[in-house]
Amino acid sequence: MNWHRFVELLVCLSPAMVGLIAFLPYWTDIYKGKTRPSQARWWTWTMLTVISTVGKYRAGADWQVIVLPAMLCLAQVTTAVWSVTRGDNDWGWFNSICVVLAILAAVLIWRYTNDPKLVLTLGIVGDGLGFIPTLRHIKAKPQEENYLAWKLGWISALLELFIVTKWNFANAAWPIYYFVAMTITISMLWWYLRQQIRHLNRSFPETE
Repeated sequence: MNWHRFVELLVCLSPAMVGLIAFLPYWTDIYKGKTRPSQARWWTWTMLTVISTVGKYRAGADWQVIVLPAMLCLAQVTTAVWSVTRGDNDWGWFNSICVVLAILAAVLIWRYTNDPKLVLTLGIVGDGLGFIPTLRHIKAKPQEENYLAWKLGWISALLELFIVTKWNFANAAWPIYYFVAMTITISMLWWYLRQQIRHLNRSFPETE
């Protein structure tokens, strides 16, 4: 057995494995009714991640940096399907606008261009728009998000950067975007959870 190749393969798959593990506490919370996944968020993310993944493949990205987004496609569609029966079905005007803009940007480029780099670019832009409802939800109800799941997701995004061997657009654009997006998300969640704890401590002061 070639242990060097085995270790190399394990390292390349580590972002996807950690990313998959990140969904387990989130799915557990959904099952227990502690979290209600947003249909707007997860169906949009599923479609846009598929577009970005196909764009990466068509742009000539190495297989190592395609594994994580491909895994995310499967995990996100699982969450999206679950959101139909256990999720938040109230799309609201803000979520609806973000979803429409994200879908419109992706579909127009997918339909009218054969440039895979442009498809990848618009997939990333659309995915970024899909993050806006999530950040808004974190600000309003941080307690409904699973901090462990997001933290593991951030770790998977960090690991993805380490397996990039060719720093060109096809290979590096999505990993950089994903790391930035996850960093913003986990930072906001940490901040608003901390603020919420401070508010509770002020509301219920310790008695001697």
